[in-house]
Amino acid sequence: MSTHRDRIRNYFKKVNIEFNTMKAAQDAFLRCDHKRDGQVKKVDFLESLSENNIRLPRSLLVEVVRDMQFDSSDKSDGAILLYKNLCDIISIFQNCPTTLPRERNFSENFVKS
Repeated sequence: MSTHRDRIRNYFKKVNIEFNTMKAAQDAFLRCDHKRDGQVKKVDFLESLSENNIRLPRSLLVEVVRDMQFDSSDKSDGAILLYKNLCDIISIFQNCPTTLPRERNFSENFVKS
């Protein structure tokens, strides 16, 4: 069974996204966290992304929002998203390579004689 970290790494591997976009999503979260308690409603976060013209691929957005949720089974617009979970996702994205050494193709490193 895949670990949480591997699952996050895999969904970033499927899309081409820049680190700055994820940092912009983090800023969007902070803009709508008026209570400064690290918790916002899903609908507020999605509105903040839209208002700030931050575009994430739909498949990635669904996965990220689900992993940010306090209760991953809550499908409502009022589901609570946690800032800590978003920071963990960004940390994994930043520190975890999208390819593992065994998945890389080093054929371009061979010298032709």
